[in-house]
Amino acid sequence: HETAWHHLERALAIHREVGSRRFESIVLRDMGTLHQDQGGAEEAWELFQLALAIQREIGDRRLEGITMGHLGTAEAELGHVERSREAFEGAEKLAAASQDSSLNNLLHVQRGHLDCALSRLAAGEGDAAAAKTYRRTAEARMETATNGAAPDLRFAARILKRSLSLE
Repeated sequence: HETAWHHLERALAIHREVGSRRFESIVLRDMGTLHQDQGGAEEAWELFQLALAIQREIGDRRLEGITMGHLGTAEAELGHVERSREAFEGAEKLAAASQDSSLNNLLHVQRGHLDCALSRLAAGEGDAAAAKTYRRTAEARMETATNGAAPDLRFAARILKRSLSLE
């Protein structure tokens, strides 16, 4: 991951130097995803926020939807269930408006993080049946992504699998 981080830092510097705000936001989001993959949800959250600010500034609604989904996963991993739900609802509205099936597929998998958070919450409240239902939903989302899916979906599933193992 050290090599990936180095290349992302170089890409970020280049895109900032040439004024490519769109690609700057993509690199920031990718940096957040790398942090999240390594268990750094707080750092990821901060980078997703930076990426979102740029995407809103430049009006790229598709990228905003993708990043909102990533933000929803970070919020869920941090235990912020309502904020996660709000992020996913915002992302799903953007995906519906753009009629982007690949974005909808990615959000379907990413929403598994919210299912994991809800499972932990239900278990903490002593509702074993609800916890089990949420966990099975998250597992089904992960399974969907790993069966012949595109690389970005498999990567999302890997992060979700890590969340499931934390329960």
